[in-house]
Amino acid sequence: MKKIFTLSSIAVIFAALLTITSCNKDKFVITYTMDDMTACLVANPNNTPQEFTFALDHDDVLAVVSAASVDLSSVKETKLGKIKVVITPAGSANLDQIEGIQVYMKALGTSGDGEQIAHTPSITNGAVEIAFNINGADLKKTLSEDMIITVRVFNKPSGNDPVCIKLTEGTIEITAQKK
Repeated sequence: MKKIFTLSSIAVIFAALLTITSCNKDKFVITYTMDDMTACLVANPNNTPQEFTFALDHDDVLAVVSAASVDLSSVKETKLGKIKVVITPAGSANLDQIEGIQVYMKALGTSGDGEQIAHTPSITNGAVEIAFNINGADLKKTLSEDMIITVRVFNKPSGNDPVCIKLTEGTIEITAQKK
């Protein structure tokens, strides 16, 4: 009798473990690499921000998801993975005259700034590149709508000389549940 009870208990525990493991399917991340975005600041003797806009086509993002054979219903999270700013061409200047940079994203055709998705930390003297702080915003709309990325550059109070910057190595991370 003890053997039957023990075997029955083991069978119940084994069945429970299988149920728990089948419900806890692994997640995986698909990475969409954004095109580089170049912006050339004009000489600006005042402390006024300069803005630049770039388009993000949702079909490009969907192509990466489709290539990974992922159904959109299994997508759990979409967020900015990383992005950095560099002086272009390399060696031509530095970021000393820039106070900070903010990056916003909104659906094409909507008004306002949209949601801030990244910003620069304090920029040290002599820096020629800097990684952005990521705000963790939900970017799931990039799977269904074309988006506008707005880059707002703030110069130092003394203004800025003309310089070109490039936002590069930008990624959108799409987390999906394995089926």
